[in-house]
Amino acid sequence: MFGYLTSHRRHPLVNTNVFANPIYLPCLLLYFMVQFIQIGMTFLLPNCAQLTLHQNSFVAGLMLLLGALISAVLLPLTGRLLDQSGIKKPLIFGALFTNLAVILMYAFSSHLSMWSLTIFYAVYMVGFGFLFNNVMTYGLQHLKPQLVGDGNALFSTLQQYAGSIGTACVSTILAITAAQMPHQSTVVQTAMGTKYSYVLFIIGALIMDVLIIDIWKQIGKEKHSFELLDQDK
Repeated sequence: MFGYLTSHRRHPLVNTNVFANPIYLPCLLLYFMVQFIQIGMTFLLPNCAQLTLHQNSFVAGLMLLLGALISAVLLPLTGRLLDQSGIKKPLIFGALFTNLAVILMYAFSSHLSMWSLTIFYAVYMVGFGFLFNNVMTYGLQHLKPQLVGDGNALFSTLQQYAGSIGTACVSTILAITAAQMPHQSTVVQTAMGTKYSYVLFIIGALIMDVLIIDIWKQIGKEKHSFELLDQDK
């Protein structure tokens, strides 16, 4: 309904023409998925630490500190990598680390510990540092100047929306798991719900991989178009 109304107004709240750009759209969706998984993890892991590993809230929150510090350090460095080498290297490294993190989380879900949760989250945040700001920057670079404000608004909106959806999905999985295991302890319920949530993260990582491949294809088409243009000249 929103899309229909905005496309039929002279001065829409958001210009939906940004979606016609073949590189902007996968960048926007990739940005959404990166944030979806990251916020889902920041909700899931402290809950798992408290309910399964019997840690207090301070220690459970501190578990996320290493990943946050790594991301803070990496973001300006990976931005420089984008400026120097283009988007391909950030996409490669981002995909490697995010996929590795979710696979390790699922593989070691039966052997949870504070160290494993901390390290695996930190691994994901390395991939996050390569992808998050760079896909936003790269997507906006491919919009016409008059559409950059609309494109930026959509990135900001979906960042918040991805966080809320990620939290809602993970909490729903935990609640459903607990309801299906009423005679089990909270520790067992939370451990199983955490494992199922890792499956959700793996699915999200696979979607990210598809989007990254799509961006690569669009880059190839764009490069081919420039080569043909040069030949014509």
